[in-house]
Amino acid sequence: SSSERTEQPSRRAEERPPPGAPSLGAAPPSARTRRETARATAAMASEQPTRPTPAAASAASSRRRAASKRRPAAALLTVAAALVALLGIGTPGGDALALLGKSKRGRAKPKVLFTYRNYEVKFLPHGKGKGLTSHLPRLRVDKIPPKPVAFSAFAGSVEGPLDKEFATFPFTTHNMAALQLAFPRVDGQLKLSAVDPPVSSDSLDAEDASKTLEADYQQTVKGVGDLGAKVRSTGEWSARFSRQIEDLGQLRTSVNSHLDWSADLEKGYPTFRGVAPRVNYGATQDGMRVKARLDRAAPGPVRASYTVQNLPGKYAPADFLHEGRVSTSTGTGKHNIEATGLYDRRFPKVPVRGSVAYTMRTAPVTLEASVDYDRYRLKAKSRHAQVSAALGTKASLSDSAAGIKGRPAEMEVKVGKAVASARFREGTPRVRLDFAV
Repeated sequence: SSSERTEQPSRRAEERPPPGAPSLGAAPPSARTRRETARATAAMASEQPTRPTPAAASAASSRRRAASKRRPAAALLTVAAALVALLGIGTPGGDALALLGKSKRGRAKPKVLFTYRNYEVKFLPHGKGKGLTSHLPRLRVDKIPPKPVAFSAFAGSVEGPLDKEFATFPFTTHNMAALQLAFPRVDGQLKLSAVDPPVSSDSLDAEDASKTLEADYQQTVKGVGDLGAKVRSTGEWSARFSRQIEDLGQLRTSVNSHLDWSADLEKGYPTFRGVAPRVNYGATQDGMRVKARLDRAAPGPVRASYTVQNLPGKYAPADFLHEGRVSTSTGTGKHNIEATGLYDRRFPKVPVRGSVAYTMRTAPVTLEASVDYDRYRLKAKSRHAQVSAALGTKASLSDSAAGIKGRPAEMEVKVGKAVASARFREGTPRVRLDFAV
């Protein structure tokens, strides 16, 4: 039929081998024919476009989205760098724009702009987080951490007779040096001192001229109190402790290598009828001791106080120590006068001592004159200097030519932190020089 005739040519076309393919009954193709067939197949494959895989297409889309997000961030960073350069913050001029090309480690390093007391202002070339604000520079205020060790003070002194022996310093003089260090992070202080006694010209005994080293450490422990310890090269030591106890008062204790100990509790009481009492209760290895002080708390130019105490282990009223003090001043405070009286049976001859001091404050200097049982004293003090002189009230020296007509005398000159003093007694006058940094 006509349909059968139409299907037969199509079957023949499907059964016909492709060009260049060997037929069933034909001879096998030669090597040249195979090479030409391979080149034609490769050329046809190269001309046809390859379709990307789904994974490759997803990666390309992610890269395009990331690039579109970086464009506004880069633009904002460029604008911020230009503002930094115009305001003069950070690196001036072209260096501010050079921040864009630095590595991530270089951009993360902050720069200190200025400091004020215990605080500093830092410039950070990057922001917080991972968003757009992470590319913007910012300012940050930080508290400066305390140093682990800090220098506090250095002091020294030299003492010797005012003759040719003083010129042989440091062998014939009494020398002392002290260094104080602070540990701000732990709130501690360390004081190192050394004492070098003079070598006697008539005795070369090493024990008489032995040097002494001392270390004194004190630290405040939060929630505990103030702790302190002192050690000397001679083997002596001491320890102390103090603390403010709520509703009780100030507690102070100490003990040393000789097993001498003490414990004191000082407590203040409410004011009663214009008098503020304060009592110190203590004990030592020798016995109990009590010290009471009464201060006039009423307003006015007159101030007064009275103190009574007993020595450890002595409880008889005749052995009590008494001290009274009264002072008054003018309304402007330029003139002040103070009188003090003491009673102590340990004083030789007369158990009573007294003193009177007068102070006049003027613009350039402050003048002070005082007299007590043993000496007269004059002192003039300004902002940067001080001069004082003292003379005994009676000729108490064994030699009438010693001192000033048999009376002991002292002089002192202070300029800044340097002090020079001289004592006139029996023998050669002695001079002492002190300085501090």
